Order: sequence, then C-alpha cells, then structure tokens
Amino acid sequence: MSNERSRVRRWLNRGTAVGLIAGLVLGFVLTTAHFQQRGLLGVHADQVKKEEKKPFDPQEQSKEAAKNGCLNVSRAIEAYTSNPANPNSDPPTQLQDLIQPPFGGPSLLRNGERDLQDPWGKEYQVDAQTRNDGTPYILVFTRAPDGTPISQHGIGRESRMEK
Repeated sequence: MSNERSRVRRWLNRGTAVGLIAGLVLGFVLTTAHFQQRGLLGVHADQVKKEEKKPFDPQEQSKEAAKNGCLNVSRAIEAYTSNPANPNSDPPTQLQDLIQPPFGGPSLLRNGERDLQDPWGKEYQVDAQTRNDGTPYILVFTRAPDGTPISQHGIGRESRMEK
C-alpha cells in the first residue's frame, strides 16, 4: 500500500494531475464567461423569441421583384456604358440597346425582353439623374398599381423618386 501511495505522490508532484485539473477548470470558466457574455446561458427554449412570419402578400413580392428588375436594368446600363466596344461610353439611347448593343456583343440582360418589363407588364422607365458628388447616372424606375414608386434604390421613399 505504501508503494502505491509513493507512486501517487510522485505522479502528483510532477504536476500532471494538477495541470490537467487546472486546465479543465480554466476551460470551463472561459467557456462559461463566453456564453454568459452573449446571453446564451440560462435561456430556455420557451424564452427564445420566435420570429413572427408575415402573411404572404403577393403585391409586396411583386414590388420586391420590380426593385430587383430595376437593379438588373441599372447594372446592364452600367455594363453598356463601360463596355470597351462603346467608344464614347455613351448611355443607351433606348432600352432595346441593352438587348442588342449597337456596338455588337451579346445581350446585357439575361432574359432579354422580359427583363425590360416590370411584374405588371409595363416597360421600366429611365431618367438621367445626378448624384450628390455631381456624377451622372440613370435612374431606372416603375410604379406599382397602387402608385408606389420603385427604383434600383428601393421601394417607396427609398426609391429616391420625386412624387
């Protein structure tokens, strides 16, 4: 028995057990502090706030699709003006130029003619605008059937369209 005790004492003296225990305690403390800092400790499943799903609104979905359509046409106009084959970096004279650029090359719109129409079947409109820094750009816009303005910048007030 004394032989076993001396072996245990030698093992403890080496610091192996103490180091192991200290490492486990330190790891536990750091992990607990990490979760506590993020508010993840002591939270029960019934306390987690669930996201409320909004009812499906096809009108809102169409407005979002129109905003994305404006953005796609806007990007196509930027690609048109920055195309190396466009000698003067002129903007298109009509939206059809995005489908068949007069300087050659493929359509700048993935779905051709369909990408020029909003979800309600109207062709997107364009208007030359100037940014706050003085650089020109083309505003691509449309209006929803309820009159909500929509552009590549957003829907409603975010559209940056004058009423």
